Amino acid sequence: MSAPLLQAEGLSVAFPVRGGVLRREVARVRAVERVDIWLGAGEVLGIVGESGCGKTTLGRALVGLVAPDAGTLRVEGRDVATLSRDERRALTRDVQMVFQDPLASLNPRQRIRRILALPFLAHGLAVDEARLRELAGLVGLAPEHLDRWPHELSGGQRQRVGIARALALQPKVLVLDEPLSALDVAIQSQVLNLLVDLQERLGLSYVFISHDLSVVEWLSDTVAVMYLGRIVETAPAEALFASPRHPYTQALLAAVPDPVPRRGRTTRPLEGDVPSPRALPAGCAFHTRCPLAQPRCRESVPELRRVGDTDLHLGACHLL
Repeated sequence: MSAPLLQAEGLSVAFPVRGGVLRREVARVRAVERVDIWLGAGEVLGIVGESGCGKTTLGRALVGLVAPDAGTLRVEGRDVATLSRDERRALTRDVQMVFQDPLASLNPRQRIRRILALPFLAHGLAVDEARLRELAGLVGLAPEHLDRWPHELSGGQRQRVGIARALALQPKVLVLDEPLSALDVAIQSQVLNLLVDLQERLGLSYVFISHDLSVVEWLSDTVAVMYLGRIVETAPAEALFASPRHPYTQALLAAVPDPVPRRGRTTRPLEGDVPSPRALPAGCAFHTRCPLAQPRCRESVPELRRVGDTDLHLGACHLL
């Protein structure tokens, strides 16, 4: 088996909590805890979970915007931590990010032409008008859009600019952090179709972070489900949506409105609040909301292990 384009093993990210007059560190919040993911060429990995589960932090760690505390991150088989600064900078061209809010991620004081030129300038590369027009056309923008300011564009057009900027350096992987959530429903379908078209034309691989399970099911090859910083289940998309094994995954899918029940599920949606990341419960973090919790669930953290018919379906639950 060839090396994956993007691979994380035991990846963990923590943020300091400061307090007092001197703002000293009084605690650390574990946003991402021992995450393993694998992304092959031309594939889409969907990452789902409730708000605050660590999806965005994981995405930022994958592109180098957040430094992990532990674990290994490899791009095309190369351990990012062992590279020199110049090598790491060059490697970041292969993994780029599209952010959730297209307006907040674009500099309001720069025209679109300047925004698309910045990736080239940051890496000391030459850029000409023809390349900028090519990038604009690639995402469905007209040449005249290059002379406009971000506030003069619609939400869908701004997100297209964000996608074009991410494609400027011809990456192999795009990390898409909720790329549709800030858009109107009609525009969401247009941007989603654009992403599918770009993947086919350019041979891209995606890490698609979203709370929209229907889109994740349709787009992804593999899906990883996160809860409070950990992956609790991962499987091929078809297997996970047809036969979810973890109680949290079952509850997530049960909460999706379905006018025509397709799978005959009887699982009730989740009740109760997510525990605070600053005071995680002992054992399995999900046991405070799990209707099947047993005493051992409160004592030890379950590890990901095979739960389906193949080695590709993994779950972290004592009851599986």
